[in-house]
Amino acid sequence: MNEATLLEKAFLLKKTALFSEVDLDLVLAISDKAQILEFDSGETIFSKNQDASLLYIILEGSVIVFDPDTTDQACVEAPDFFGDEALFTQERRTYSARCETDVTCMAISHRSLSEIILEAPQVALSLLRLYSRKLGARRLIPHED
Repeated sequence: MNEATLLEKAFLLKKTALFSEVDLDLVLAISDKAQILEFDSGETIFSKNQDASLLYIILEGSVIVFDPDTTDQACVEAPDFFGDEALFTQERRTYSARCETDVTCMAISHRSLSEIILEAPQVALSLLRLYSRKLGARRLIPHED
């Protein structure tokens, strides 16, 4: 899959919630800035406290994101994404990511993502919509005080 054409990469991105509402012309430009990465089952993609430099969009497979200092973990599957939180704060990763299966991802760097948002503000709106859905679900989880 590493040899995917620009058009193939664009169609893969269009299948994701993050880019589904973005015009195909812009998705083509975004695809040009993205790289396809492949990981083996059990492989660590990044570790807690590493510098954050990439947003990962899962094209195939599933990834476990977890805090190695606690039992907190979640499974992220295609066509979802992860690694986005630290891109906006320029802080180190607050969790680790390990492949549960063989995984194919499309990775976009912090710099490219910033350029994309400047060129296509609807990408930022898509991110905000996705975050608001996740935050809405978190309100339903009881908190211990």
